[in-house]
Amino acid sequence: MQKHIITLLCAAGLAISGQAAAAALKVRPDAPQRYVVKQGDTLWGISGKYLYSPWQWNRLWGANRNAVRNPHMIYPGQVLVLRYVNGRPVLGFDKAASYREGNIPVVKLAPRVREMSAGYGIQTVNVNFYRMFMQHPQVIPQMQTQDAPRLIDGPDSRMLYSKGDRVYAYGITEPGRYLVYRAVKDITDPDTKKYLGQEVVFSGIVSTLPYTNSALDARSEKDAESLPNNEYYTRLHPLVKVPTQTAQPLVVEEAVSEVRKGDFLLKMTDEGDSFQMMPHAPSR
Repeated sequence: MQKHIITLLCAAGLAISGQAAAAALKVRPDAPQRYVVKQGDTLWGISGKYLYSPWQWNRLWGANRNAVRNPHMIYPGQVLVLRYVNGRPVLGFDKAASYREGNIPVVKLAPRVREMSAGYGIQTVNVNFYRMFMQHPQVIPQMQTQDAPRLIDGPDSRMLYSKGDRVYAYGITEPGRYLVYRAVKDITDPDTKKYLGQEVVFSGIVSTLPYTNSALDARSEKDAESLPNNEYYTRLHPLVKVPTQTAQPLVVEEAVSEVRKGDFLLKMTDEGDSFQMMPHAPSR
């Protein structure tokens, strides 16, 4: 008798959980029956036009997260159609309409020295916006900040900088792209009170610009032996000379929040790594 009761309870539990899962996929009343993918779209953004919870995109597309392995296979110009299969909403492609209406453009490929584009297909989410938050530490050692390059100036003596602004920094020893960050508070172990590091927030990305430092190139061999590689002497008086460092010019590539004078810089080292974020519901 006990086994029968347990079996019935398990069956009831599965039925209830199945009904809850099906009920959770609610389509918006203003969801388009037909949608043409545009340049700049993402899977997340398209799913948000149909669902109240875009993170359920994989169920709407009629596949689990392992089935849609490459979102770049979805292209601008493709026609999406909302259908219902056994009462369940499914978003699929209308291939005939896509080609009949001439929405799919012809892309001509040619040999290139280096391919710099991010691909023709659409992304799951806007990875350029989320990359700095998902691939870089939010807590760093205090000593790393003490020795980090720092923004010292920008256009028109402003304190805040935006995308496209030319800015300057001290402490940069190699060219490349840098994350802009500032420390917001110290992190300590709640039990031992041991100092763990600094919590930081990222505000943007800057990249170095090529420039010629004529003063550095003109320093003597004797000065070069007594100074770091990026410094030279400036004479304030015939008998007084001081070590001087030329600021590195940079350009602000991305600004997700305020990029400020005095912010620190962290070298980006994962430029060659692919980054794809596939949002999905937890497995349990």
